[in-house]
Amino acid sequence: MKSPKELMDLYRSLLENYPIILLEDPFAENDWDSWTEFNKMCPVELVGDDLLVTNTEYVQMARDKKACNSMLLKINQIGTISEAIEALVPYFRICYYYTY
Repeated sequence: MKSPKELMDLYRSLLENYPIILLEDPFAENDWDSWTEFNKMCPVELVGDDLLVTNTEYVQMARDKKACNSMLLKINQIGTISEAIEALVPYFRICYYYTY
């Protein structure tokens, strides 16, 4: 099993050598520090699926920590379409914050 630092090094190497356009859930869903550190230099979309689980509180936390720059919206993770739309509001703020 690799440490978060070893994973970061591996991902950097892969990103430098291959035409990768996004990374989805590269770290454990509770490893906010690794997400945040890696996102500082990540040149591609860093997708929070298990990290965010379409949960409004987690999306807001990701925004505050600058932990990822993309989310995977799954209505079945949160329950209703209304709740999924509510989860999108902070996500759009994340997109606004991260200008490409």
